[in-house]
Amino acid sequence: MVVENKTFDGGLDNMTPWYGSRIASTPATSKRGGSSLAITATGSDWGVIENWPGQGSVRPGVTYTFKASVAAGSVPASVTEQANWVDANDNTIGTVTVGSVRDTKRGWTELTGTAKAPPGATNVALDFTSNSRSGAVTYLADVTVTSPTPPPTTTPAVTAGHGKQRAHP
Repeated sequence: MVVENKTFDGGLDNMTPWYGSRIASTPATSKRGGSSLAITATGSDWGVIENWPGQGSVRPGVTYTFKASVAAGSVPASVTEQANWVDANDNTIGTVTVGSVRDTKRGWTELTGTAKAPPGATNVALDFTSNSRSGAVTYLADVTVTSPTPPPTTTPAVTAGHGKQRAHP
């Protein structure tokens, strides 16, 4: 089940500069013919984060798969993705690194990882960080969060039977 799907075709897909960066949706460098998120470093490190509390609704105890495609526009750099677990009061109740890759100038590199939502989690907000240099450009595309199956919404009630079942006539 898809929890989040960021294509950047219609804009920034709820992502915002966090520190040391400028961002823009661009069709100039895309993985599948659409758009990507261009991140331009304005310092030696940069970060982009999803607007709080994140678009992805999650259920505690469910393991989610995180995927993103990363490409260097100018110089190679390491990119890390984190999942920020958020509760019903919009408070961070945990953060976990779900993956890290070294992007290159040779094309797209896949960043993948899994993480289990902790007790109390209702949403997940994504962030991406990198150590780069001022002016360097990195691209993100096809950012997804998925669960293996739709999580149950209720627990089925179990009732005990009494005696033998009657056969149908």
